[in-house]
Amino acid sequence: MSQQPAPPQPVPGIPTSCTMNISSSFVISYITNQGVINLYGNHSQDVQNLLSGIKQKEDQNKSQTTKETEKYQTTNQEKISQKSCDHQNISEINEMKESQPTEEEYLHGSDPELSTVTSILKSMESDLTALIKKEKTITETVNQLTESKKTLKSPSQVQDLHEQVESNEKMLEKVSSEFGRLKSFSVSMSEMVRPQSRTNGHAQDGQVTTKIPSLEEMEVQPVIGQLKFQKKIVEWTNMRNYRILYRSSKDGLSARSLNARICGRSNILIIVLTTKGYVFGSFSSIQIPPPPRLGDLHVGADPNFFVYSFQNPFNTEPLKILKKNSQTSMKIYCNKEQSYVIGCDCCFYIRSNCPCHVPSNFCDNYNEPSGKGNLLFVNCVYPEKFALQELLAVELSD
Repeated sequence: MSQQPAPPQPVPGIPTSCTMNISSSFVISYITNQGVINLYGNHSQDVQNLLSGIKQKEDQNKSQTTKETEKYQTTNQEKISQKSCDHQNISEINEMKESQPTEEEYLHGSDPELSTVTSILKSMESDLTALIKKEKTITETVNQLTESKKTLKSPSQVQDLHEQVESNEKMLEKVSSEFGRLKSFSVSMSEMVRPQSRTNGHAQDGQVTTKIPSLEEMEVQPVIGQLKFQKKIVEWTNMRNYRILYRSSKDGLSARSLNARICGRSNILIIVLTTKGYVFGSFSSIQIPPPPRLGDLHVGADPNFFVYSFQNPFNTEPLKILKKNSQTSMKIYCNKEQSYVIGCDCCFYIRSNCPCHVPSNFCDNYNEPSGKGNLLFVNCVYPEKFALQELLAVELSD
């Protein structure tokens, strides 16, 4: 698709309960424009909550529709009675009774779009439940194999078991990916199932009938939509609104493309997603200056600057990490730069034409609290590198 992407749209504000008000997922195993998933099975309860929410919305919708159906039937009954008084025509009365729609017919006939969405949601319930069971089974297998590996001494047995673990982990990654896709889509769909006051399929009192959006409109933002991530961002920045300015999968992975969307703006959250499911990034509160004509440019001193790890190889809790010296923070590159896209001083460097890397002097410049040191983000440091899945730039506001 070479078409220029539409300008980023504002996202609704974040409610006062310290959760950002948006849809959908991830703590990553794989991204398909849908969101993030916890690779180790911690999202099972999250899905149960999701299914409960879907069912609650369906019940609310059915309750509202039942009321409207009763009202509709009452109106028709009055018409029948009136016709009976006026004409005393029993055959016509019976004919009208037989032609009255049942509640089920009314539900589906008055709003076919709503009926379609509800049917899809019901089928997705069983799919999500099956994925939960499958994920739990594979996770248990991986854990058992890992424990067995500790007791083996033969190199060949260890190697064989290692291959089994890797195979099951890949399978788990695929299951998690499918889970995230379904979960994200179901959240979007469930938002459409809202009770509406209708008569004969038409909105009353000037209300606009909810229209099912296109697939493009239903696209769910990755990572930033996950409740756990939202809460942490609110906790770390005290900002409750966001707007996605840049997304590499849509806007192109280049310094020019990123600069065009973040330069001149402040309160920029950078989100890095790797192909192995790790999520980390940085936050810069000061205004990003224009890009240099040549080479690179360090963004100035920023007292509110920090980097973070949301999902890492060690499965720690999300971490906010402060720089020992805040005189330098982000590094931007000239628009002509063909390799580097953006850098975070002594923390990570994102490149477009080769793998990205974490420098080996990270711990010398940051107060890393977990004790994992330079390996925290991706379990490797330069000259070893990591593969990028997606890069996002998000503008936060109060």
